[in-house]
Amino acid sequence: MGGGPALSAVWFPANERTTSTAVCNAINGLGVAFSFIIGPLLVPSPNITETNSTFINSTKLDYFQSANFSNSSTSMRISQERKDIMFLMYIEFGGTLLVFLMMLIYFPKKPPLPPCASATIKRQDFWKGLKDLFKCKQFWYIATAYGTSLGVINVWTGIIDVNLSPLGVSQNEAGWIGFYSTCAACVAALVVARFADVFSKRLKLFIFILYTVGTVFIIWFALASAQILPTSTAVFYLTVIMGVMALNASVPLLFELACELAYPIGEGTTNGVMTILNNLGGLIFLFILMIPNIGTMWMNWTLIGATVVCFPLYGMLKETYNRLDIDEDKTLNSNVTVITKSHA
Repeated sequence: MGGGPALSAVWFPANERTTSTAVCNAINGLGVAFSFIIGPLLVPSPNITETNSTFINSTKLDYFQSANFSNSSTSMRISQERKDIMFLMYIEFGGTLLVFLMMLIYFPKKPPLPPCASATIKRQDFWKGLKDLFKCKQFWYIATAYGTSLGVINVWTGIIDVNLSPLGVSQNEAGWIGFYSTCAACVAALVVARFADVFSKRLKLFIFILYTVGTVFIIWFALASAQILPTSTAVFYLTVIMGVMALNASVPLLFELACELAYPIGEGTTNGVMTILNNLGGLIFLFILMIPNIGTMWMNWTLIGATVVCFPLYGMLKETYNRLDIDEDKTLNSNVTVITKSHA
């Protein structure tokens, strides 16, 4: 996830970097979107058609015979599900291995000519950059907000079927909700990123707007789930799609703003730490899910808290563009033009 901004910094000019990062993020998102289709297709939900009506007015012997049959049926179902899950894992492994082999065969380190001035400047050594990153207070505002909100919502989206099951929404229906919301997020990320490249140095404003929209729809979803507001499948589609779309559309902007704040620390180091915090937020959410009999309603209130807490963090953030200022320096850009012409 953190590799996109590093590629953008090396291969693309300043007015295309956020769009490039959004493309990398969108490709990743499309893989997630198709998992909502492939998962239920290859690992279908249990088809439990057994009923207790046959036990009514039956003898104890009949009851226990039926129970034994039920246990045998359950054991067979679990065995089949394990086979289905392993088959899914092998398919995912095969696809990942294929991409990895393609990268080993051909993956250039950099383009023949530098796309901008900052691409010609060497970044800090990894360990020094990591040490300096811990001292960069502005970076930690945005990294904490990203890890908290996106770490939670991405896991929340991944188990949307568990969340919606008590509300009478099937796994198949929940899969389509997840699919459409992730696809919408990919498209929105590309559109917003292009605007952010055209109207440069306004990343904080775009992020704030996206978080506001996302939080409103998440609150609506939570209130509908709690039956405080009217509930329907259409409401779940609308609120999940809009909430996931708005928050995930901010990811390329958050990555690029983090790079700007931390520069001259390497983009790989910066976004590697961002990704670790994202995974940490998701892991904490999953650990809470493992508490017995905790239910599902807490998921929605936790997600609301994880997004609302980001607003004061963004409020304290002082927007600086250390890398972009170098790229907009006419003297440095003229030097890059001379290098390009000499190679030509």
